[in-house]
Amino acid sequence: MHGELSLDQLLKLKRQDQGLSLEEIAQITRISLYNLQFLENDQYQLLPGEVYTRGYLKSYARVLRLDPEEVIKIYHQQRHYQNMLSKPAFSLPHSL
Repeated sequence: MHGELSLDQLLKLKRQDQGLSLEEIAQITRISLYNLQFLENDQYQLLPGEVYTRGYLKSYARVLRLDPEEVIKIYHQQRHYQNMLSKPAFSLPHSL
């Protein structure tokens, strides 16, 4: 959809392209400024939970005139990829 941009980069770039500040997005969406900053900085672990994260992303996507379902799809793909990278490829038996 948007080349090699990560989701946080996509959100920030689209917001800036539309001349919107994070404060304006916060007023429109009623998402706290802190949570918007977490979204734009790939700090999803600092958000209140998965359900909230998806809701925030959908709301933010609508304001930016992005397809909310496509944004959620990108989010899930990135999270899956990050989870795969954080797991060891194999583990040694404890008896070694």
